[in-house]
Amino acid sequence: MDMEYFEKLKDEMSYQDITQKELSEKTGISINTIRGWFSKKVHPDLDSAYKIAQTLKQPLEYFLSDNPFP
Repeated sequence: MDMEYFEKLKDEMSYQDITQKELSEKTGISINTIRGWFSKKVHPDLDSAYKIAQTLKQPLEYFLSDNPFP
């Protein structure tokens, strides 16, 4: 993989100037859960990944694929 899920997610959050706390508030996913994913590099479940993609207005496939562009 060229870019891993979390690299893409961090890049997109940085680009949109969204913090983990703001992502939590916008998705309804607890901040502790989001922080856990980032610290352990554990992928979220599919439902959570979909909520994140919707919140960031990107297709889910962008975060899950090898393609570095949305």
